[in-house]
Amino acid sequence: MLKLIGYWTDTKYHGMEWIHPKDLVDPKWEFDRRSSIVTYLRSGIFLCAELGYSYCRFEGGPPDCEMGDSELTDGVWVWPKGLAIYVERYHIRLPDEFIRHMEKKNFSIPEDLDVHNLNNSRYDVTFWKTWCKREKRKLFIKSIRNLLFLGKRVGPNNV
Repeated sequence: MLKLIGYWTDTKYHGMEWIHPKDLVDPKWEFDRRSSIVTYLRSGIFLCAELGYSYCRFEGGPPDCEMGDSELTDGVWVWPKGLAIYVERYHIRLPDEFIRHMEKKNFSIPEDLDVHNLNNSRYDVTFWKTWCKREKRKLFIKSIRNLLFLGKRVGPNNV
């Protein structure tokens, strides 16, 4: 089973379990290894094409054809072709588990993948759903803390 990663929600589809990539922007994240991560993502083995192009969740992003219409894999994980764009241009964070996996592979996709067998693989969305949920929870807690801090700074007499 291939672990799914890199799928997003947007303002059109409320209630989805995925996270919006804007919530993962972190210019300092993996700064020294980001180019290796992007190269790894771009080097994934073509797994399948979708019925249409994806679109960038950031306003003014690249054209849909640049985001791609396919999924790539390294034999363990599967991601949309456009994931490299989010990491390279928008500096979004990816799960540590995925980065550790890349690191163990020396940021190189295995050359001996059996693509035929991989095409028959099912996708496991559990990891990505759980990770997105955890990241959303962290964002919520951070927002509450910021509101509480702002309330303490402003105070009832200063409003």
